[in-house]
Amino acid sequence: MVGELAEHLGVTASTMSLTLSRLEVGGFIFRERDAADRRVMNVLLTDHGERMREGLADLDPDRVHRMLQHLDPESRRLALRGLGLLAEAADALTRSGREHVDALSDP
Repeated sequence: MVGELAEHLGVTASTMSLTLSRLEVGGFIFRERDAADRRVMNVLLTDHGERMREGLADLDPDRVHRMLQHLDPESRRLALRGLGLLAEAADALTRSGREHVDALSDP
């Protein structure tokens, strides 16, 4: 599974392994041996990771675009301003979370 993820993302297996370790420490994933093939390590989302994944899907650009088409011009302007503020907050939260996970993984 790690090799497949690394290949899919275009990174080395060691980079993927480090990334997965950080995600695991952050509580987003857990790893477990495959019941059918004990050599395989499966990577699964935790409840927290699943909520993060679902939250990302809610802000899918195509979906947001379709929703905005149902608003009048002034409401659309206000909605876009609100989305911009939420994007800034999400970036800040991601940065602080990344710093937290990085700090946990430092020796």
